[in-house]
Amino acid sequence: MDCPLCQIFEEDEIHLKVYYRSPYGFIILDCEILHIPIVVFEEHGTEPPRRLKVQMMNRCRALFGGNIEFQMNQRKAKDHFHFHVIQKEVEDEE
Repeated sequence: MDCPLCQIFEEDEIHLKVYYRSPYGFIILDCEILHIPIVVFEEHGTEPPRRLKVQMMNRCRALFGGNIEFQMNQRKAKDHFHFHVIQKEVEDEE
């Protein structure tokens, strides 16, 4: 299989910053393209079980705080579930 996201789990040593490696089948690391955190489901497929998806988002909040958004668009790797973690813009209070 030629999926770049599957290759993350096949590599012995990941050259990107890893924030968290779950024993339940996902990893949170820096996105090589966008240079922001990305959450990648270990299994090649489009949707993890709901409880695991909730666990992924909760782990992101624990790591990066509550002022984040999840970008769920599957643009490049359409057949492998992943999402990006984006810091929300802080609006100036006047």
